[in-house]
Amino acid sequence: MTSFNRYAYAEGCPSTFTDPNGTDVRCTQGIYRLAQLLDIHADVYVGGRNNYDNVHDFVEAIARKFAGINDLAGIEAAVATGNQPQTAPTEIDSVGWNPDFVDEKYPGQHLIAFVAYGFYKHNLSGTLAASAQEIAAGSLGTLQDKLLGDVGYELGSGLYRGALGGYAGEDAYLRSVPSLNARDLGGEIIRRLGSGRCQTGFKGDYQKIPYPAI
Repeated sequence: MTSFNRYAYAEGCPSTFTDPNGTDVRCTQGIYRLAQLLDIHADVYVGGRNNYDNVHDFVEAIARKFAGINDLAGIEAAVATGNQPQTAPTEIDSVGWNPDFVDEKYPGQHLIAFVAYGFYKHNLSGTLAASAQEIAAGSLGTLQDKLLGDVGYELGSGLYRGALGGYAGEDAYLRSVPSLNARDLGGEIIRRLGSGRCQTGFKGDYQKIPYPAI
């Protein structure tokens, strides 16, 4: 069984790796900051009740804060226009992200937009549409962008399945996605997308890998 560690941003020791003065780069920037803020949102919106209504409100709140998407009904339009925010999102920089998935300065907006999209669509046609948008998005259409979007979509679909108590119905894609509790999202992002070197970040010199033609 997959195990999710919601305290991965603090190397599993949140009581040891505290940062009251905001000076510890390891725990306060980039992907680690995103994980912390997602934990806070999950505690506020979900707490110990990971039901559909609570998780829906959680996803809508993080989509608004980190992707600039005001409501989930607008998520398809946002993805179709290259994740253009409706309002200014909270910027999450590239510190601590794995460069195999990131070739941009603020990847948090990109990832959370696709988390919201996965929660909203949660099926194979949705993930194919998301990939097609990445490929067609001109300068955004790099392999890193596609991979980051794929992970975000899968995590969002996992949140949807988790909100239904693991139920997946007849959809083959949803059945292939592990259930995910909202309070585990931050730790899972660290596990899947963290570099393990939180002092590193995008400096404009990562190699952008074009997505191969299909």
